[in-house]
Amino acid sequence: MAHQQCTLPVWPAPKNVESKTPGGTFLPIERLHLPGNSVAAATLDTTLHLEILHDKEFNVPCRGFLMKAFERFKTRAFSKPFLYREFRYKGEAPYTDSNFTAFYSVPRSELNQLPQIAALTIVVRNNEGWCDDTNEGGGNIRPEILGSGPQNEGYRTVDESYEISVYLSSESTSSQTRSNIQIVSASPVGALRALSSLGQLLHSVPIDDQKDSSSVVTLGICPSRTTQAATSTYKALFLEDAPLHAWRGLLVDSARHFLPLKDLKRLVSGLEALKFNVLHWHLADAQSFPFVSKTWPKLSEKGAYDPIHGVYTPEDVAELVRYAADMGVRVVPEMDVPGHTSSWGVGYPELTIRCPKEVHEDWWGNRRVPLSLDEHGVDIETLNPLKNFTYEFIEALFINDVFPAFPDPFIHVGGDEVFPRCLQTSPEINLWMQSKGLGRTNFVKELQGMFEARLMTILKKGNKLPVMWNDVLGMKGQENLPKGAIIQWWNGGNGVPQQAQAIGADVIASLGWYLDNVGKSWVDFYNVKVPAGAVGGEACSWGEHSNHLNMDQRIFGRGRLAAVAERLWSQTAADRPNPTTIKRLGATLCRMNQERDIGAGPAYPDFCAPLRVHDSDGLFESHNVNSTSGTVTQVYESKKNPFEYGETPQLNENWTLIISSIASFQILTFFLKKTRKHFRNSA
Repeated sequence: MAHQQCTLPVWPAPKNVESKTPGGTFLPIERLHLPGNSVAAATLDTTLHLEILHDKEFNVPCRGFLMKAFERFKTRAFSKPFLYREFRYKGEAPYTDSNFTAFYSVPRSELNQLPQIAALTIVVRNNEGWCDDTNEGGGNIRPEILGSGPQNEGYRTVDESYEISVYLSSESTSSQTRSNIQIVSASPVGALRALSSLGQLLHSVPIDDQKDSSSVVTLGICPSRTTQAATSTYKALFLEDAPLHAWRGLLVDSARHFLPLKDLKRLVSGLEALKFNVLHWHLADAQSFPFVSKTWPKLSEKGAYDPIHGVYTPEDVAELVRYAADMGVRVVPEMDVPGHTSSWGVGYPELTIRCPKEVHEDWWGNRRVPLSLDEHGVDIETLNPLKNFTYEFIEALFINDVFPAFPDPFIHVGGDEVFPRCLQTSPEINLWMQSKGLGRTNFVKELQGMFEARLMTILKKGNKLPVMWNDVLGMKGQENLPKGAIIQWWNGGNGVPQQAQAIGADVIASLGWYLDNVGKSWVDFYNVKVPAGAVGGEACSWGEHSNHLNMDQRIFGRGRLAAVAERLWSQTAADRPNPTTIKRLGATLCRMNQERDIGAGPAYPDFCAPLRVHDSDGLFESHNVNSTSGTVTQVYESKKNPFEYGETPQLNENWTLIISSIASFQILTFFLKKTRKHFRNSA
């Protein structure tokens, strides 16, 4: 049979894929609308079990971490069936009536002919102390190990490479147990990335039976152009993958709008799906300080929007860091200093330079927007870099509260947008400028250089490395930044990365990847290239116009973050999007919605069945796994409006009580009016 061009719907695109298919053992392409024209080569048994192997027979490391990852994988596979249909134009060849016969369900007899997979094996090649395998640690990964920082060979993180091999038995009965999946990885995080890719090969296929509304989970692979000779067991799929860049991040801003913990955790789940490994948490800014400090409690008591409902306690932070580590995601906090710190001065006024007149004028470059301090005006207030108390305050905050809460070796310390206009309102700074003989155009770089030098000393005490916005380039003493410092490129010309590398700093790129620029499409994001020598990049979601209500669509919708993910991960990504890219993207966004409850809107016309189980407007109210038959029963609950379709609505007890109460009140009112009229007539 002639095969159409096939691409596995894996996002980001893997490094290498090889597949072999013996004739007659898979469902042909024409029978199903599987993304990328893959074919159903096997079914997944709901009794699927995990076996973890390692060189040390007496101690399997990271068992807790791997078991939790496997259980999430299995839940997504069986409890949230994936149902997606591509749009296919049928108006011209090859899509004619004769060869475009799409079957959206399959007889059980045909599905039973496929090999059945009931075993998944994970092999971790080495154990470098990734996990806490004590009884107390439970085999959970150590968050600090995810970002190990600079080494002799340069910047690196934990090895995320992996291989997936699918072995299928060509015999239909006695050898079915030989069919299995094997994952080999250099670290437990690599196994996590492998499960993410493997999950994208699974598809829910409804059974063609009026009496049976269940479905079977199938494994889709590409048919090979030359068929494999039938043997008892053969390798049907080999997938090899590794990231292109070590730093693949997303900045999320919870200072302009507070983001509840549950929404942040959902966001991290989406990062795992797209193989991101850094959550850059912009934790405080001029508008609010939601981080609870035990050392300086008035930071959140006075500086947060709400000191009770709008703050992150140490327990909240620990929960998010632990959850993110389970997803293979580092949490790098940002405490932006010395600018963007107006909220610090609400509880501790002696810290900051106040300039209310300039704030109200809202200077933004050379553009004046009066009375717009809800946007950027308040950003111009800064910490006072001439006071020793400023550094004592920062050191106590960082050493006692921030560093212990975030075990990652890096902390983002901002350094952007230190505006001279506000600084010049301080008599103290004006005297300092005169003593140094500095003018109004060049004093900021020297003043900030002095501040950053003292800040680096504090970071060194906590054994932390800085990430800084590229605004710090050109300041006095920039060449003295510690080895391993990272410059985040967000503005300026194409020469910024080379300027940072010239002083020995690493670079992560964000220019062109601002998600709050809603006019940019996923194609625009996909076309951005990471500069040579950079360790990676980040997409940025600033929070001036985004909160928990529109966060999913802002970040994941229309495929823009997915485009960044592929650019940062894939070694085989195309220079420009092509039809193959589009096929994979639609399925990826659909999975975000169906499997992870992320409201990611589509990038183009297609069909993503509304299977979300957390709300009441989906096609299916629930998904019940039948462990004996190996099927997933879909309980259909039609959500159509009964009034619209002329049906008699079925009212529940609450509505019956409300309607009865209204009717009783109307009857009582009627009799009172009649009685009052009767007495008036009698009088």
